[in-house]
Amino acid sequence: MDAPMAAGPLAGNAADDVPSLAVSAWNELFAGAARRPLECCVMPRFLRRQRWYAGKSRELSSVTLEDWCWWPEPGMSCAATVWSVRYGDGGEEGYFVPLAVSPAADAERWRTAIPTALAARLQTPQGAGILFDALADDSACTALLRLFEQPREWPWQRGVLHTVVTPALPELRGPTDAPLRIARGAPHQSNSFVLFLPRLVLKVFRKLEPGMHPDFEMGRYLTEHTTFDRVPKVAGALEYRRADGSPLLLGLLQQLVHNQGNGWDHALDNVRTYFARALPAGHPAAALHPLPGLLDLSPPAPPRAIAEGIGSYLESAARLGRRTAELHWALASPTDDPDFAPEPLTPADLSNWVDTARREAREPLAALAQQADRLTETVSEMAQRLHGRRTQLVRQFDEALALHPQAVKTRCHGDYHLGQVLCSEDDYVILDFEGEPGRPLAQRRAKLSPLKDVAGMLRSFDYAAQVGLQAATQDRPDDHHRLEPLARCWQRWTSRAFLRQYLATAADAPFLPADSRDLAALLRFFLLEKALYELKYELHHRPEWVHVPLRGLLDLLGS
Repeated sequence: MDAPMAAGPLAGNAADDVPSLAVSAWNELFAGAARRPLECCVMPRFLRRQRWYAGKSRELSSVTLEDWCWWPEPGMSCAATVWSVRYGDGGEEGYFVPLAVSPAADAERWRTAIPTALAARLQTPQGAGILFDALADDSACTALLRLFEQPREWPWQRGVLHTVVTPALPELRGPTDAPLRIARGAPHQSNSFVLFLPRLVLKVFRKLEPGMHPDFEMGRYLTEHTTFDRVPKVAGALEYRRADGSPLLLGLLQQLVHNQGNGWDHALDNVRTYFARALPAGHPAAALHPLPGLLDLSPPAPPRAIAEGIGSYLESAARLGRRTAELHWALASPTDDPDFAPEPLTPADLSNWVDTARREAREPLAALAQQADRLTETVSEMAQRLHGRRTQLVRQFDEALALHPQAVKTRCHGDYHLGQVLCSEDDYVILDFEGEPGRPLAQRRAKLSPLKDVAGMLRSFDYAAQVGLQAATQDRPDDHHRLEPLARCWQRWTSRAFLRQYLATAADAPFLPADSRDLAALLRFFLLEKALYELKYELHHRPEWVHVPLRGLLDLLGS
C-alpha cells in the first residue's frame, strides 16, 4: 500500500480535502495496515468537516479506533465504528461513525444525501472506491431498521451491540412488509436523523457518553408507564456495551411526529406579525398599559388592544403551559421505579442547587468584566448596571437558600425551550429529553423542581422577542426605539399566558410549593440560574447576543 502515515498528509483532492488511501482489500480497512493512516489522517479530516463534531475549537491530539464490526448483513460493505478522540488539553470524547465502502462512481450520489459524507478515496486491486458515512446509503439505513425488527445481540471486536425494543414498536412500525421511504433530517449540531417515512425516525447519537442516557430513559418511561401522549413514543434503542459493561447509546428509534415546524419558528412568526400590525398604526397599547410583573402569579387579563395585536398566539402559549404541566404531572406519578419516584425536596437539595449556581455564575460575571472594552456602548452600560447589582444577586441566592418549600422533586425535561417542542395540529409535542448540553449525564438525570423547566420556557419567550426585534430592525435601525416596547410587551404577555395556564393545570400538584411566595422565590432562582447560563454561553459563542441574558438578569434583579 502507499506510505502516507502520521509524518505526512495523505494524497488527496485539494478541492474537497478528501484523502486517498491504498488498501489490499476493503475488508482490511480496520484491522490491517490501513488502520494507522485511517486514524492519523482520514478520520481527523472527516470529523472536522462534520457539523455534529464538538471538538472543532480544540487542539486534536489523536483519533483512535476503539471498536468496530462489519454489518451483520450479507453482501453489505458497511461497518459500525466507535472512535476515541483525545485533545491537547487532556480531554477525551467518543464518536459513533457508521462507515461504508462503495465504487468510486457512487461518490456524487452519497454527497447528494449527505454533503460531508465522503471520508476517503480508496485504491484497491479490485478498483477505485470510496469510504463514506453509511447513513447516506439507504440500504445501510434499512439494515439499521432491521436490527429493531429482528432484535439480537451484535458482537463487535471488543464489545457488543444490544437492540432494545418497546411494546410500542409493532404499532409504530406497521406491517414489516410495508415499504418505508428513507430521508435524512436537517443537519444537526450533535446528532443525525434518518426518517423512515411516514412512521419512524432514528436519532443517531454521534458524540457518545457512557451511562444511561436520559433521552432514551425518559422517552421509554413516558411511553411504557404513563398516559401522557404529547411526546414521541419510543420504539427502541441501539445500545453498545463495552467490555466493562458500561452502556453507550448509539441510536433511538421514535415515532415520527408530523408537524408544522417547531415552537421557536412559530413564536418568531407571531412576533413578526405583531410588529407588522402594531408599527404602522403607532400601536400605543404597549406604552399605555403597564406590563404584568415578571413573577406575578395572578396577573390580570391583557388589555383588548394588546390581545388583538398578539392574536391567537396567547392561546397557543397557554396551550403550551397546559401541556408542560401535564408532562410534569406524568413525571410526578407514583412509581416503584427509583429513578422516577418523586422524592421530598430537602434543604440539602436547595443548598446544592444554590452552591452550583453561585459557582457557575463566577465565570460569566468575570468574563463580562474582562470583555468590557469589546462591548457596545449599550451593552457595556448594562454590564455596569449588573455589576452594581451583584449584592442583590447574592441576596437572591441567599433567599432561595432560606426557603422551606413543601414540595417534591421529580425527573424533568432539563433543557426546555421553544426549540424543544413541535407544533402539530394546533397543539404541541414535547421532544429531546437529553438535558442541558455540556452537563454530565448524572446531573442531567437528577431529580429537580419542575420549575426549572418553567424558567427555561419563560426565558425562551424573552429570546424570541429579542431575536424578532433584531430581525425587524436589521435594515431599519431607526425603528428600534419604537419596536423595543412592543417586544417587551409581547414577551411579558405571552409569558403570562403560559405561566397562568401552567399554574392552573398544576394546581395542588405535589411538585409546586403550596405557598405562593415560596413558589415565586423558587421560580426566580431558576430564572436567574438560566439567565446566567445563557450569559456564559453568549459570551463564548455569540457575543452579539449578550444583551438578551443581560437584560433578563437586570429585569429579575429589579422585579
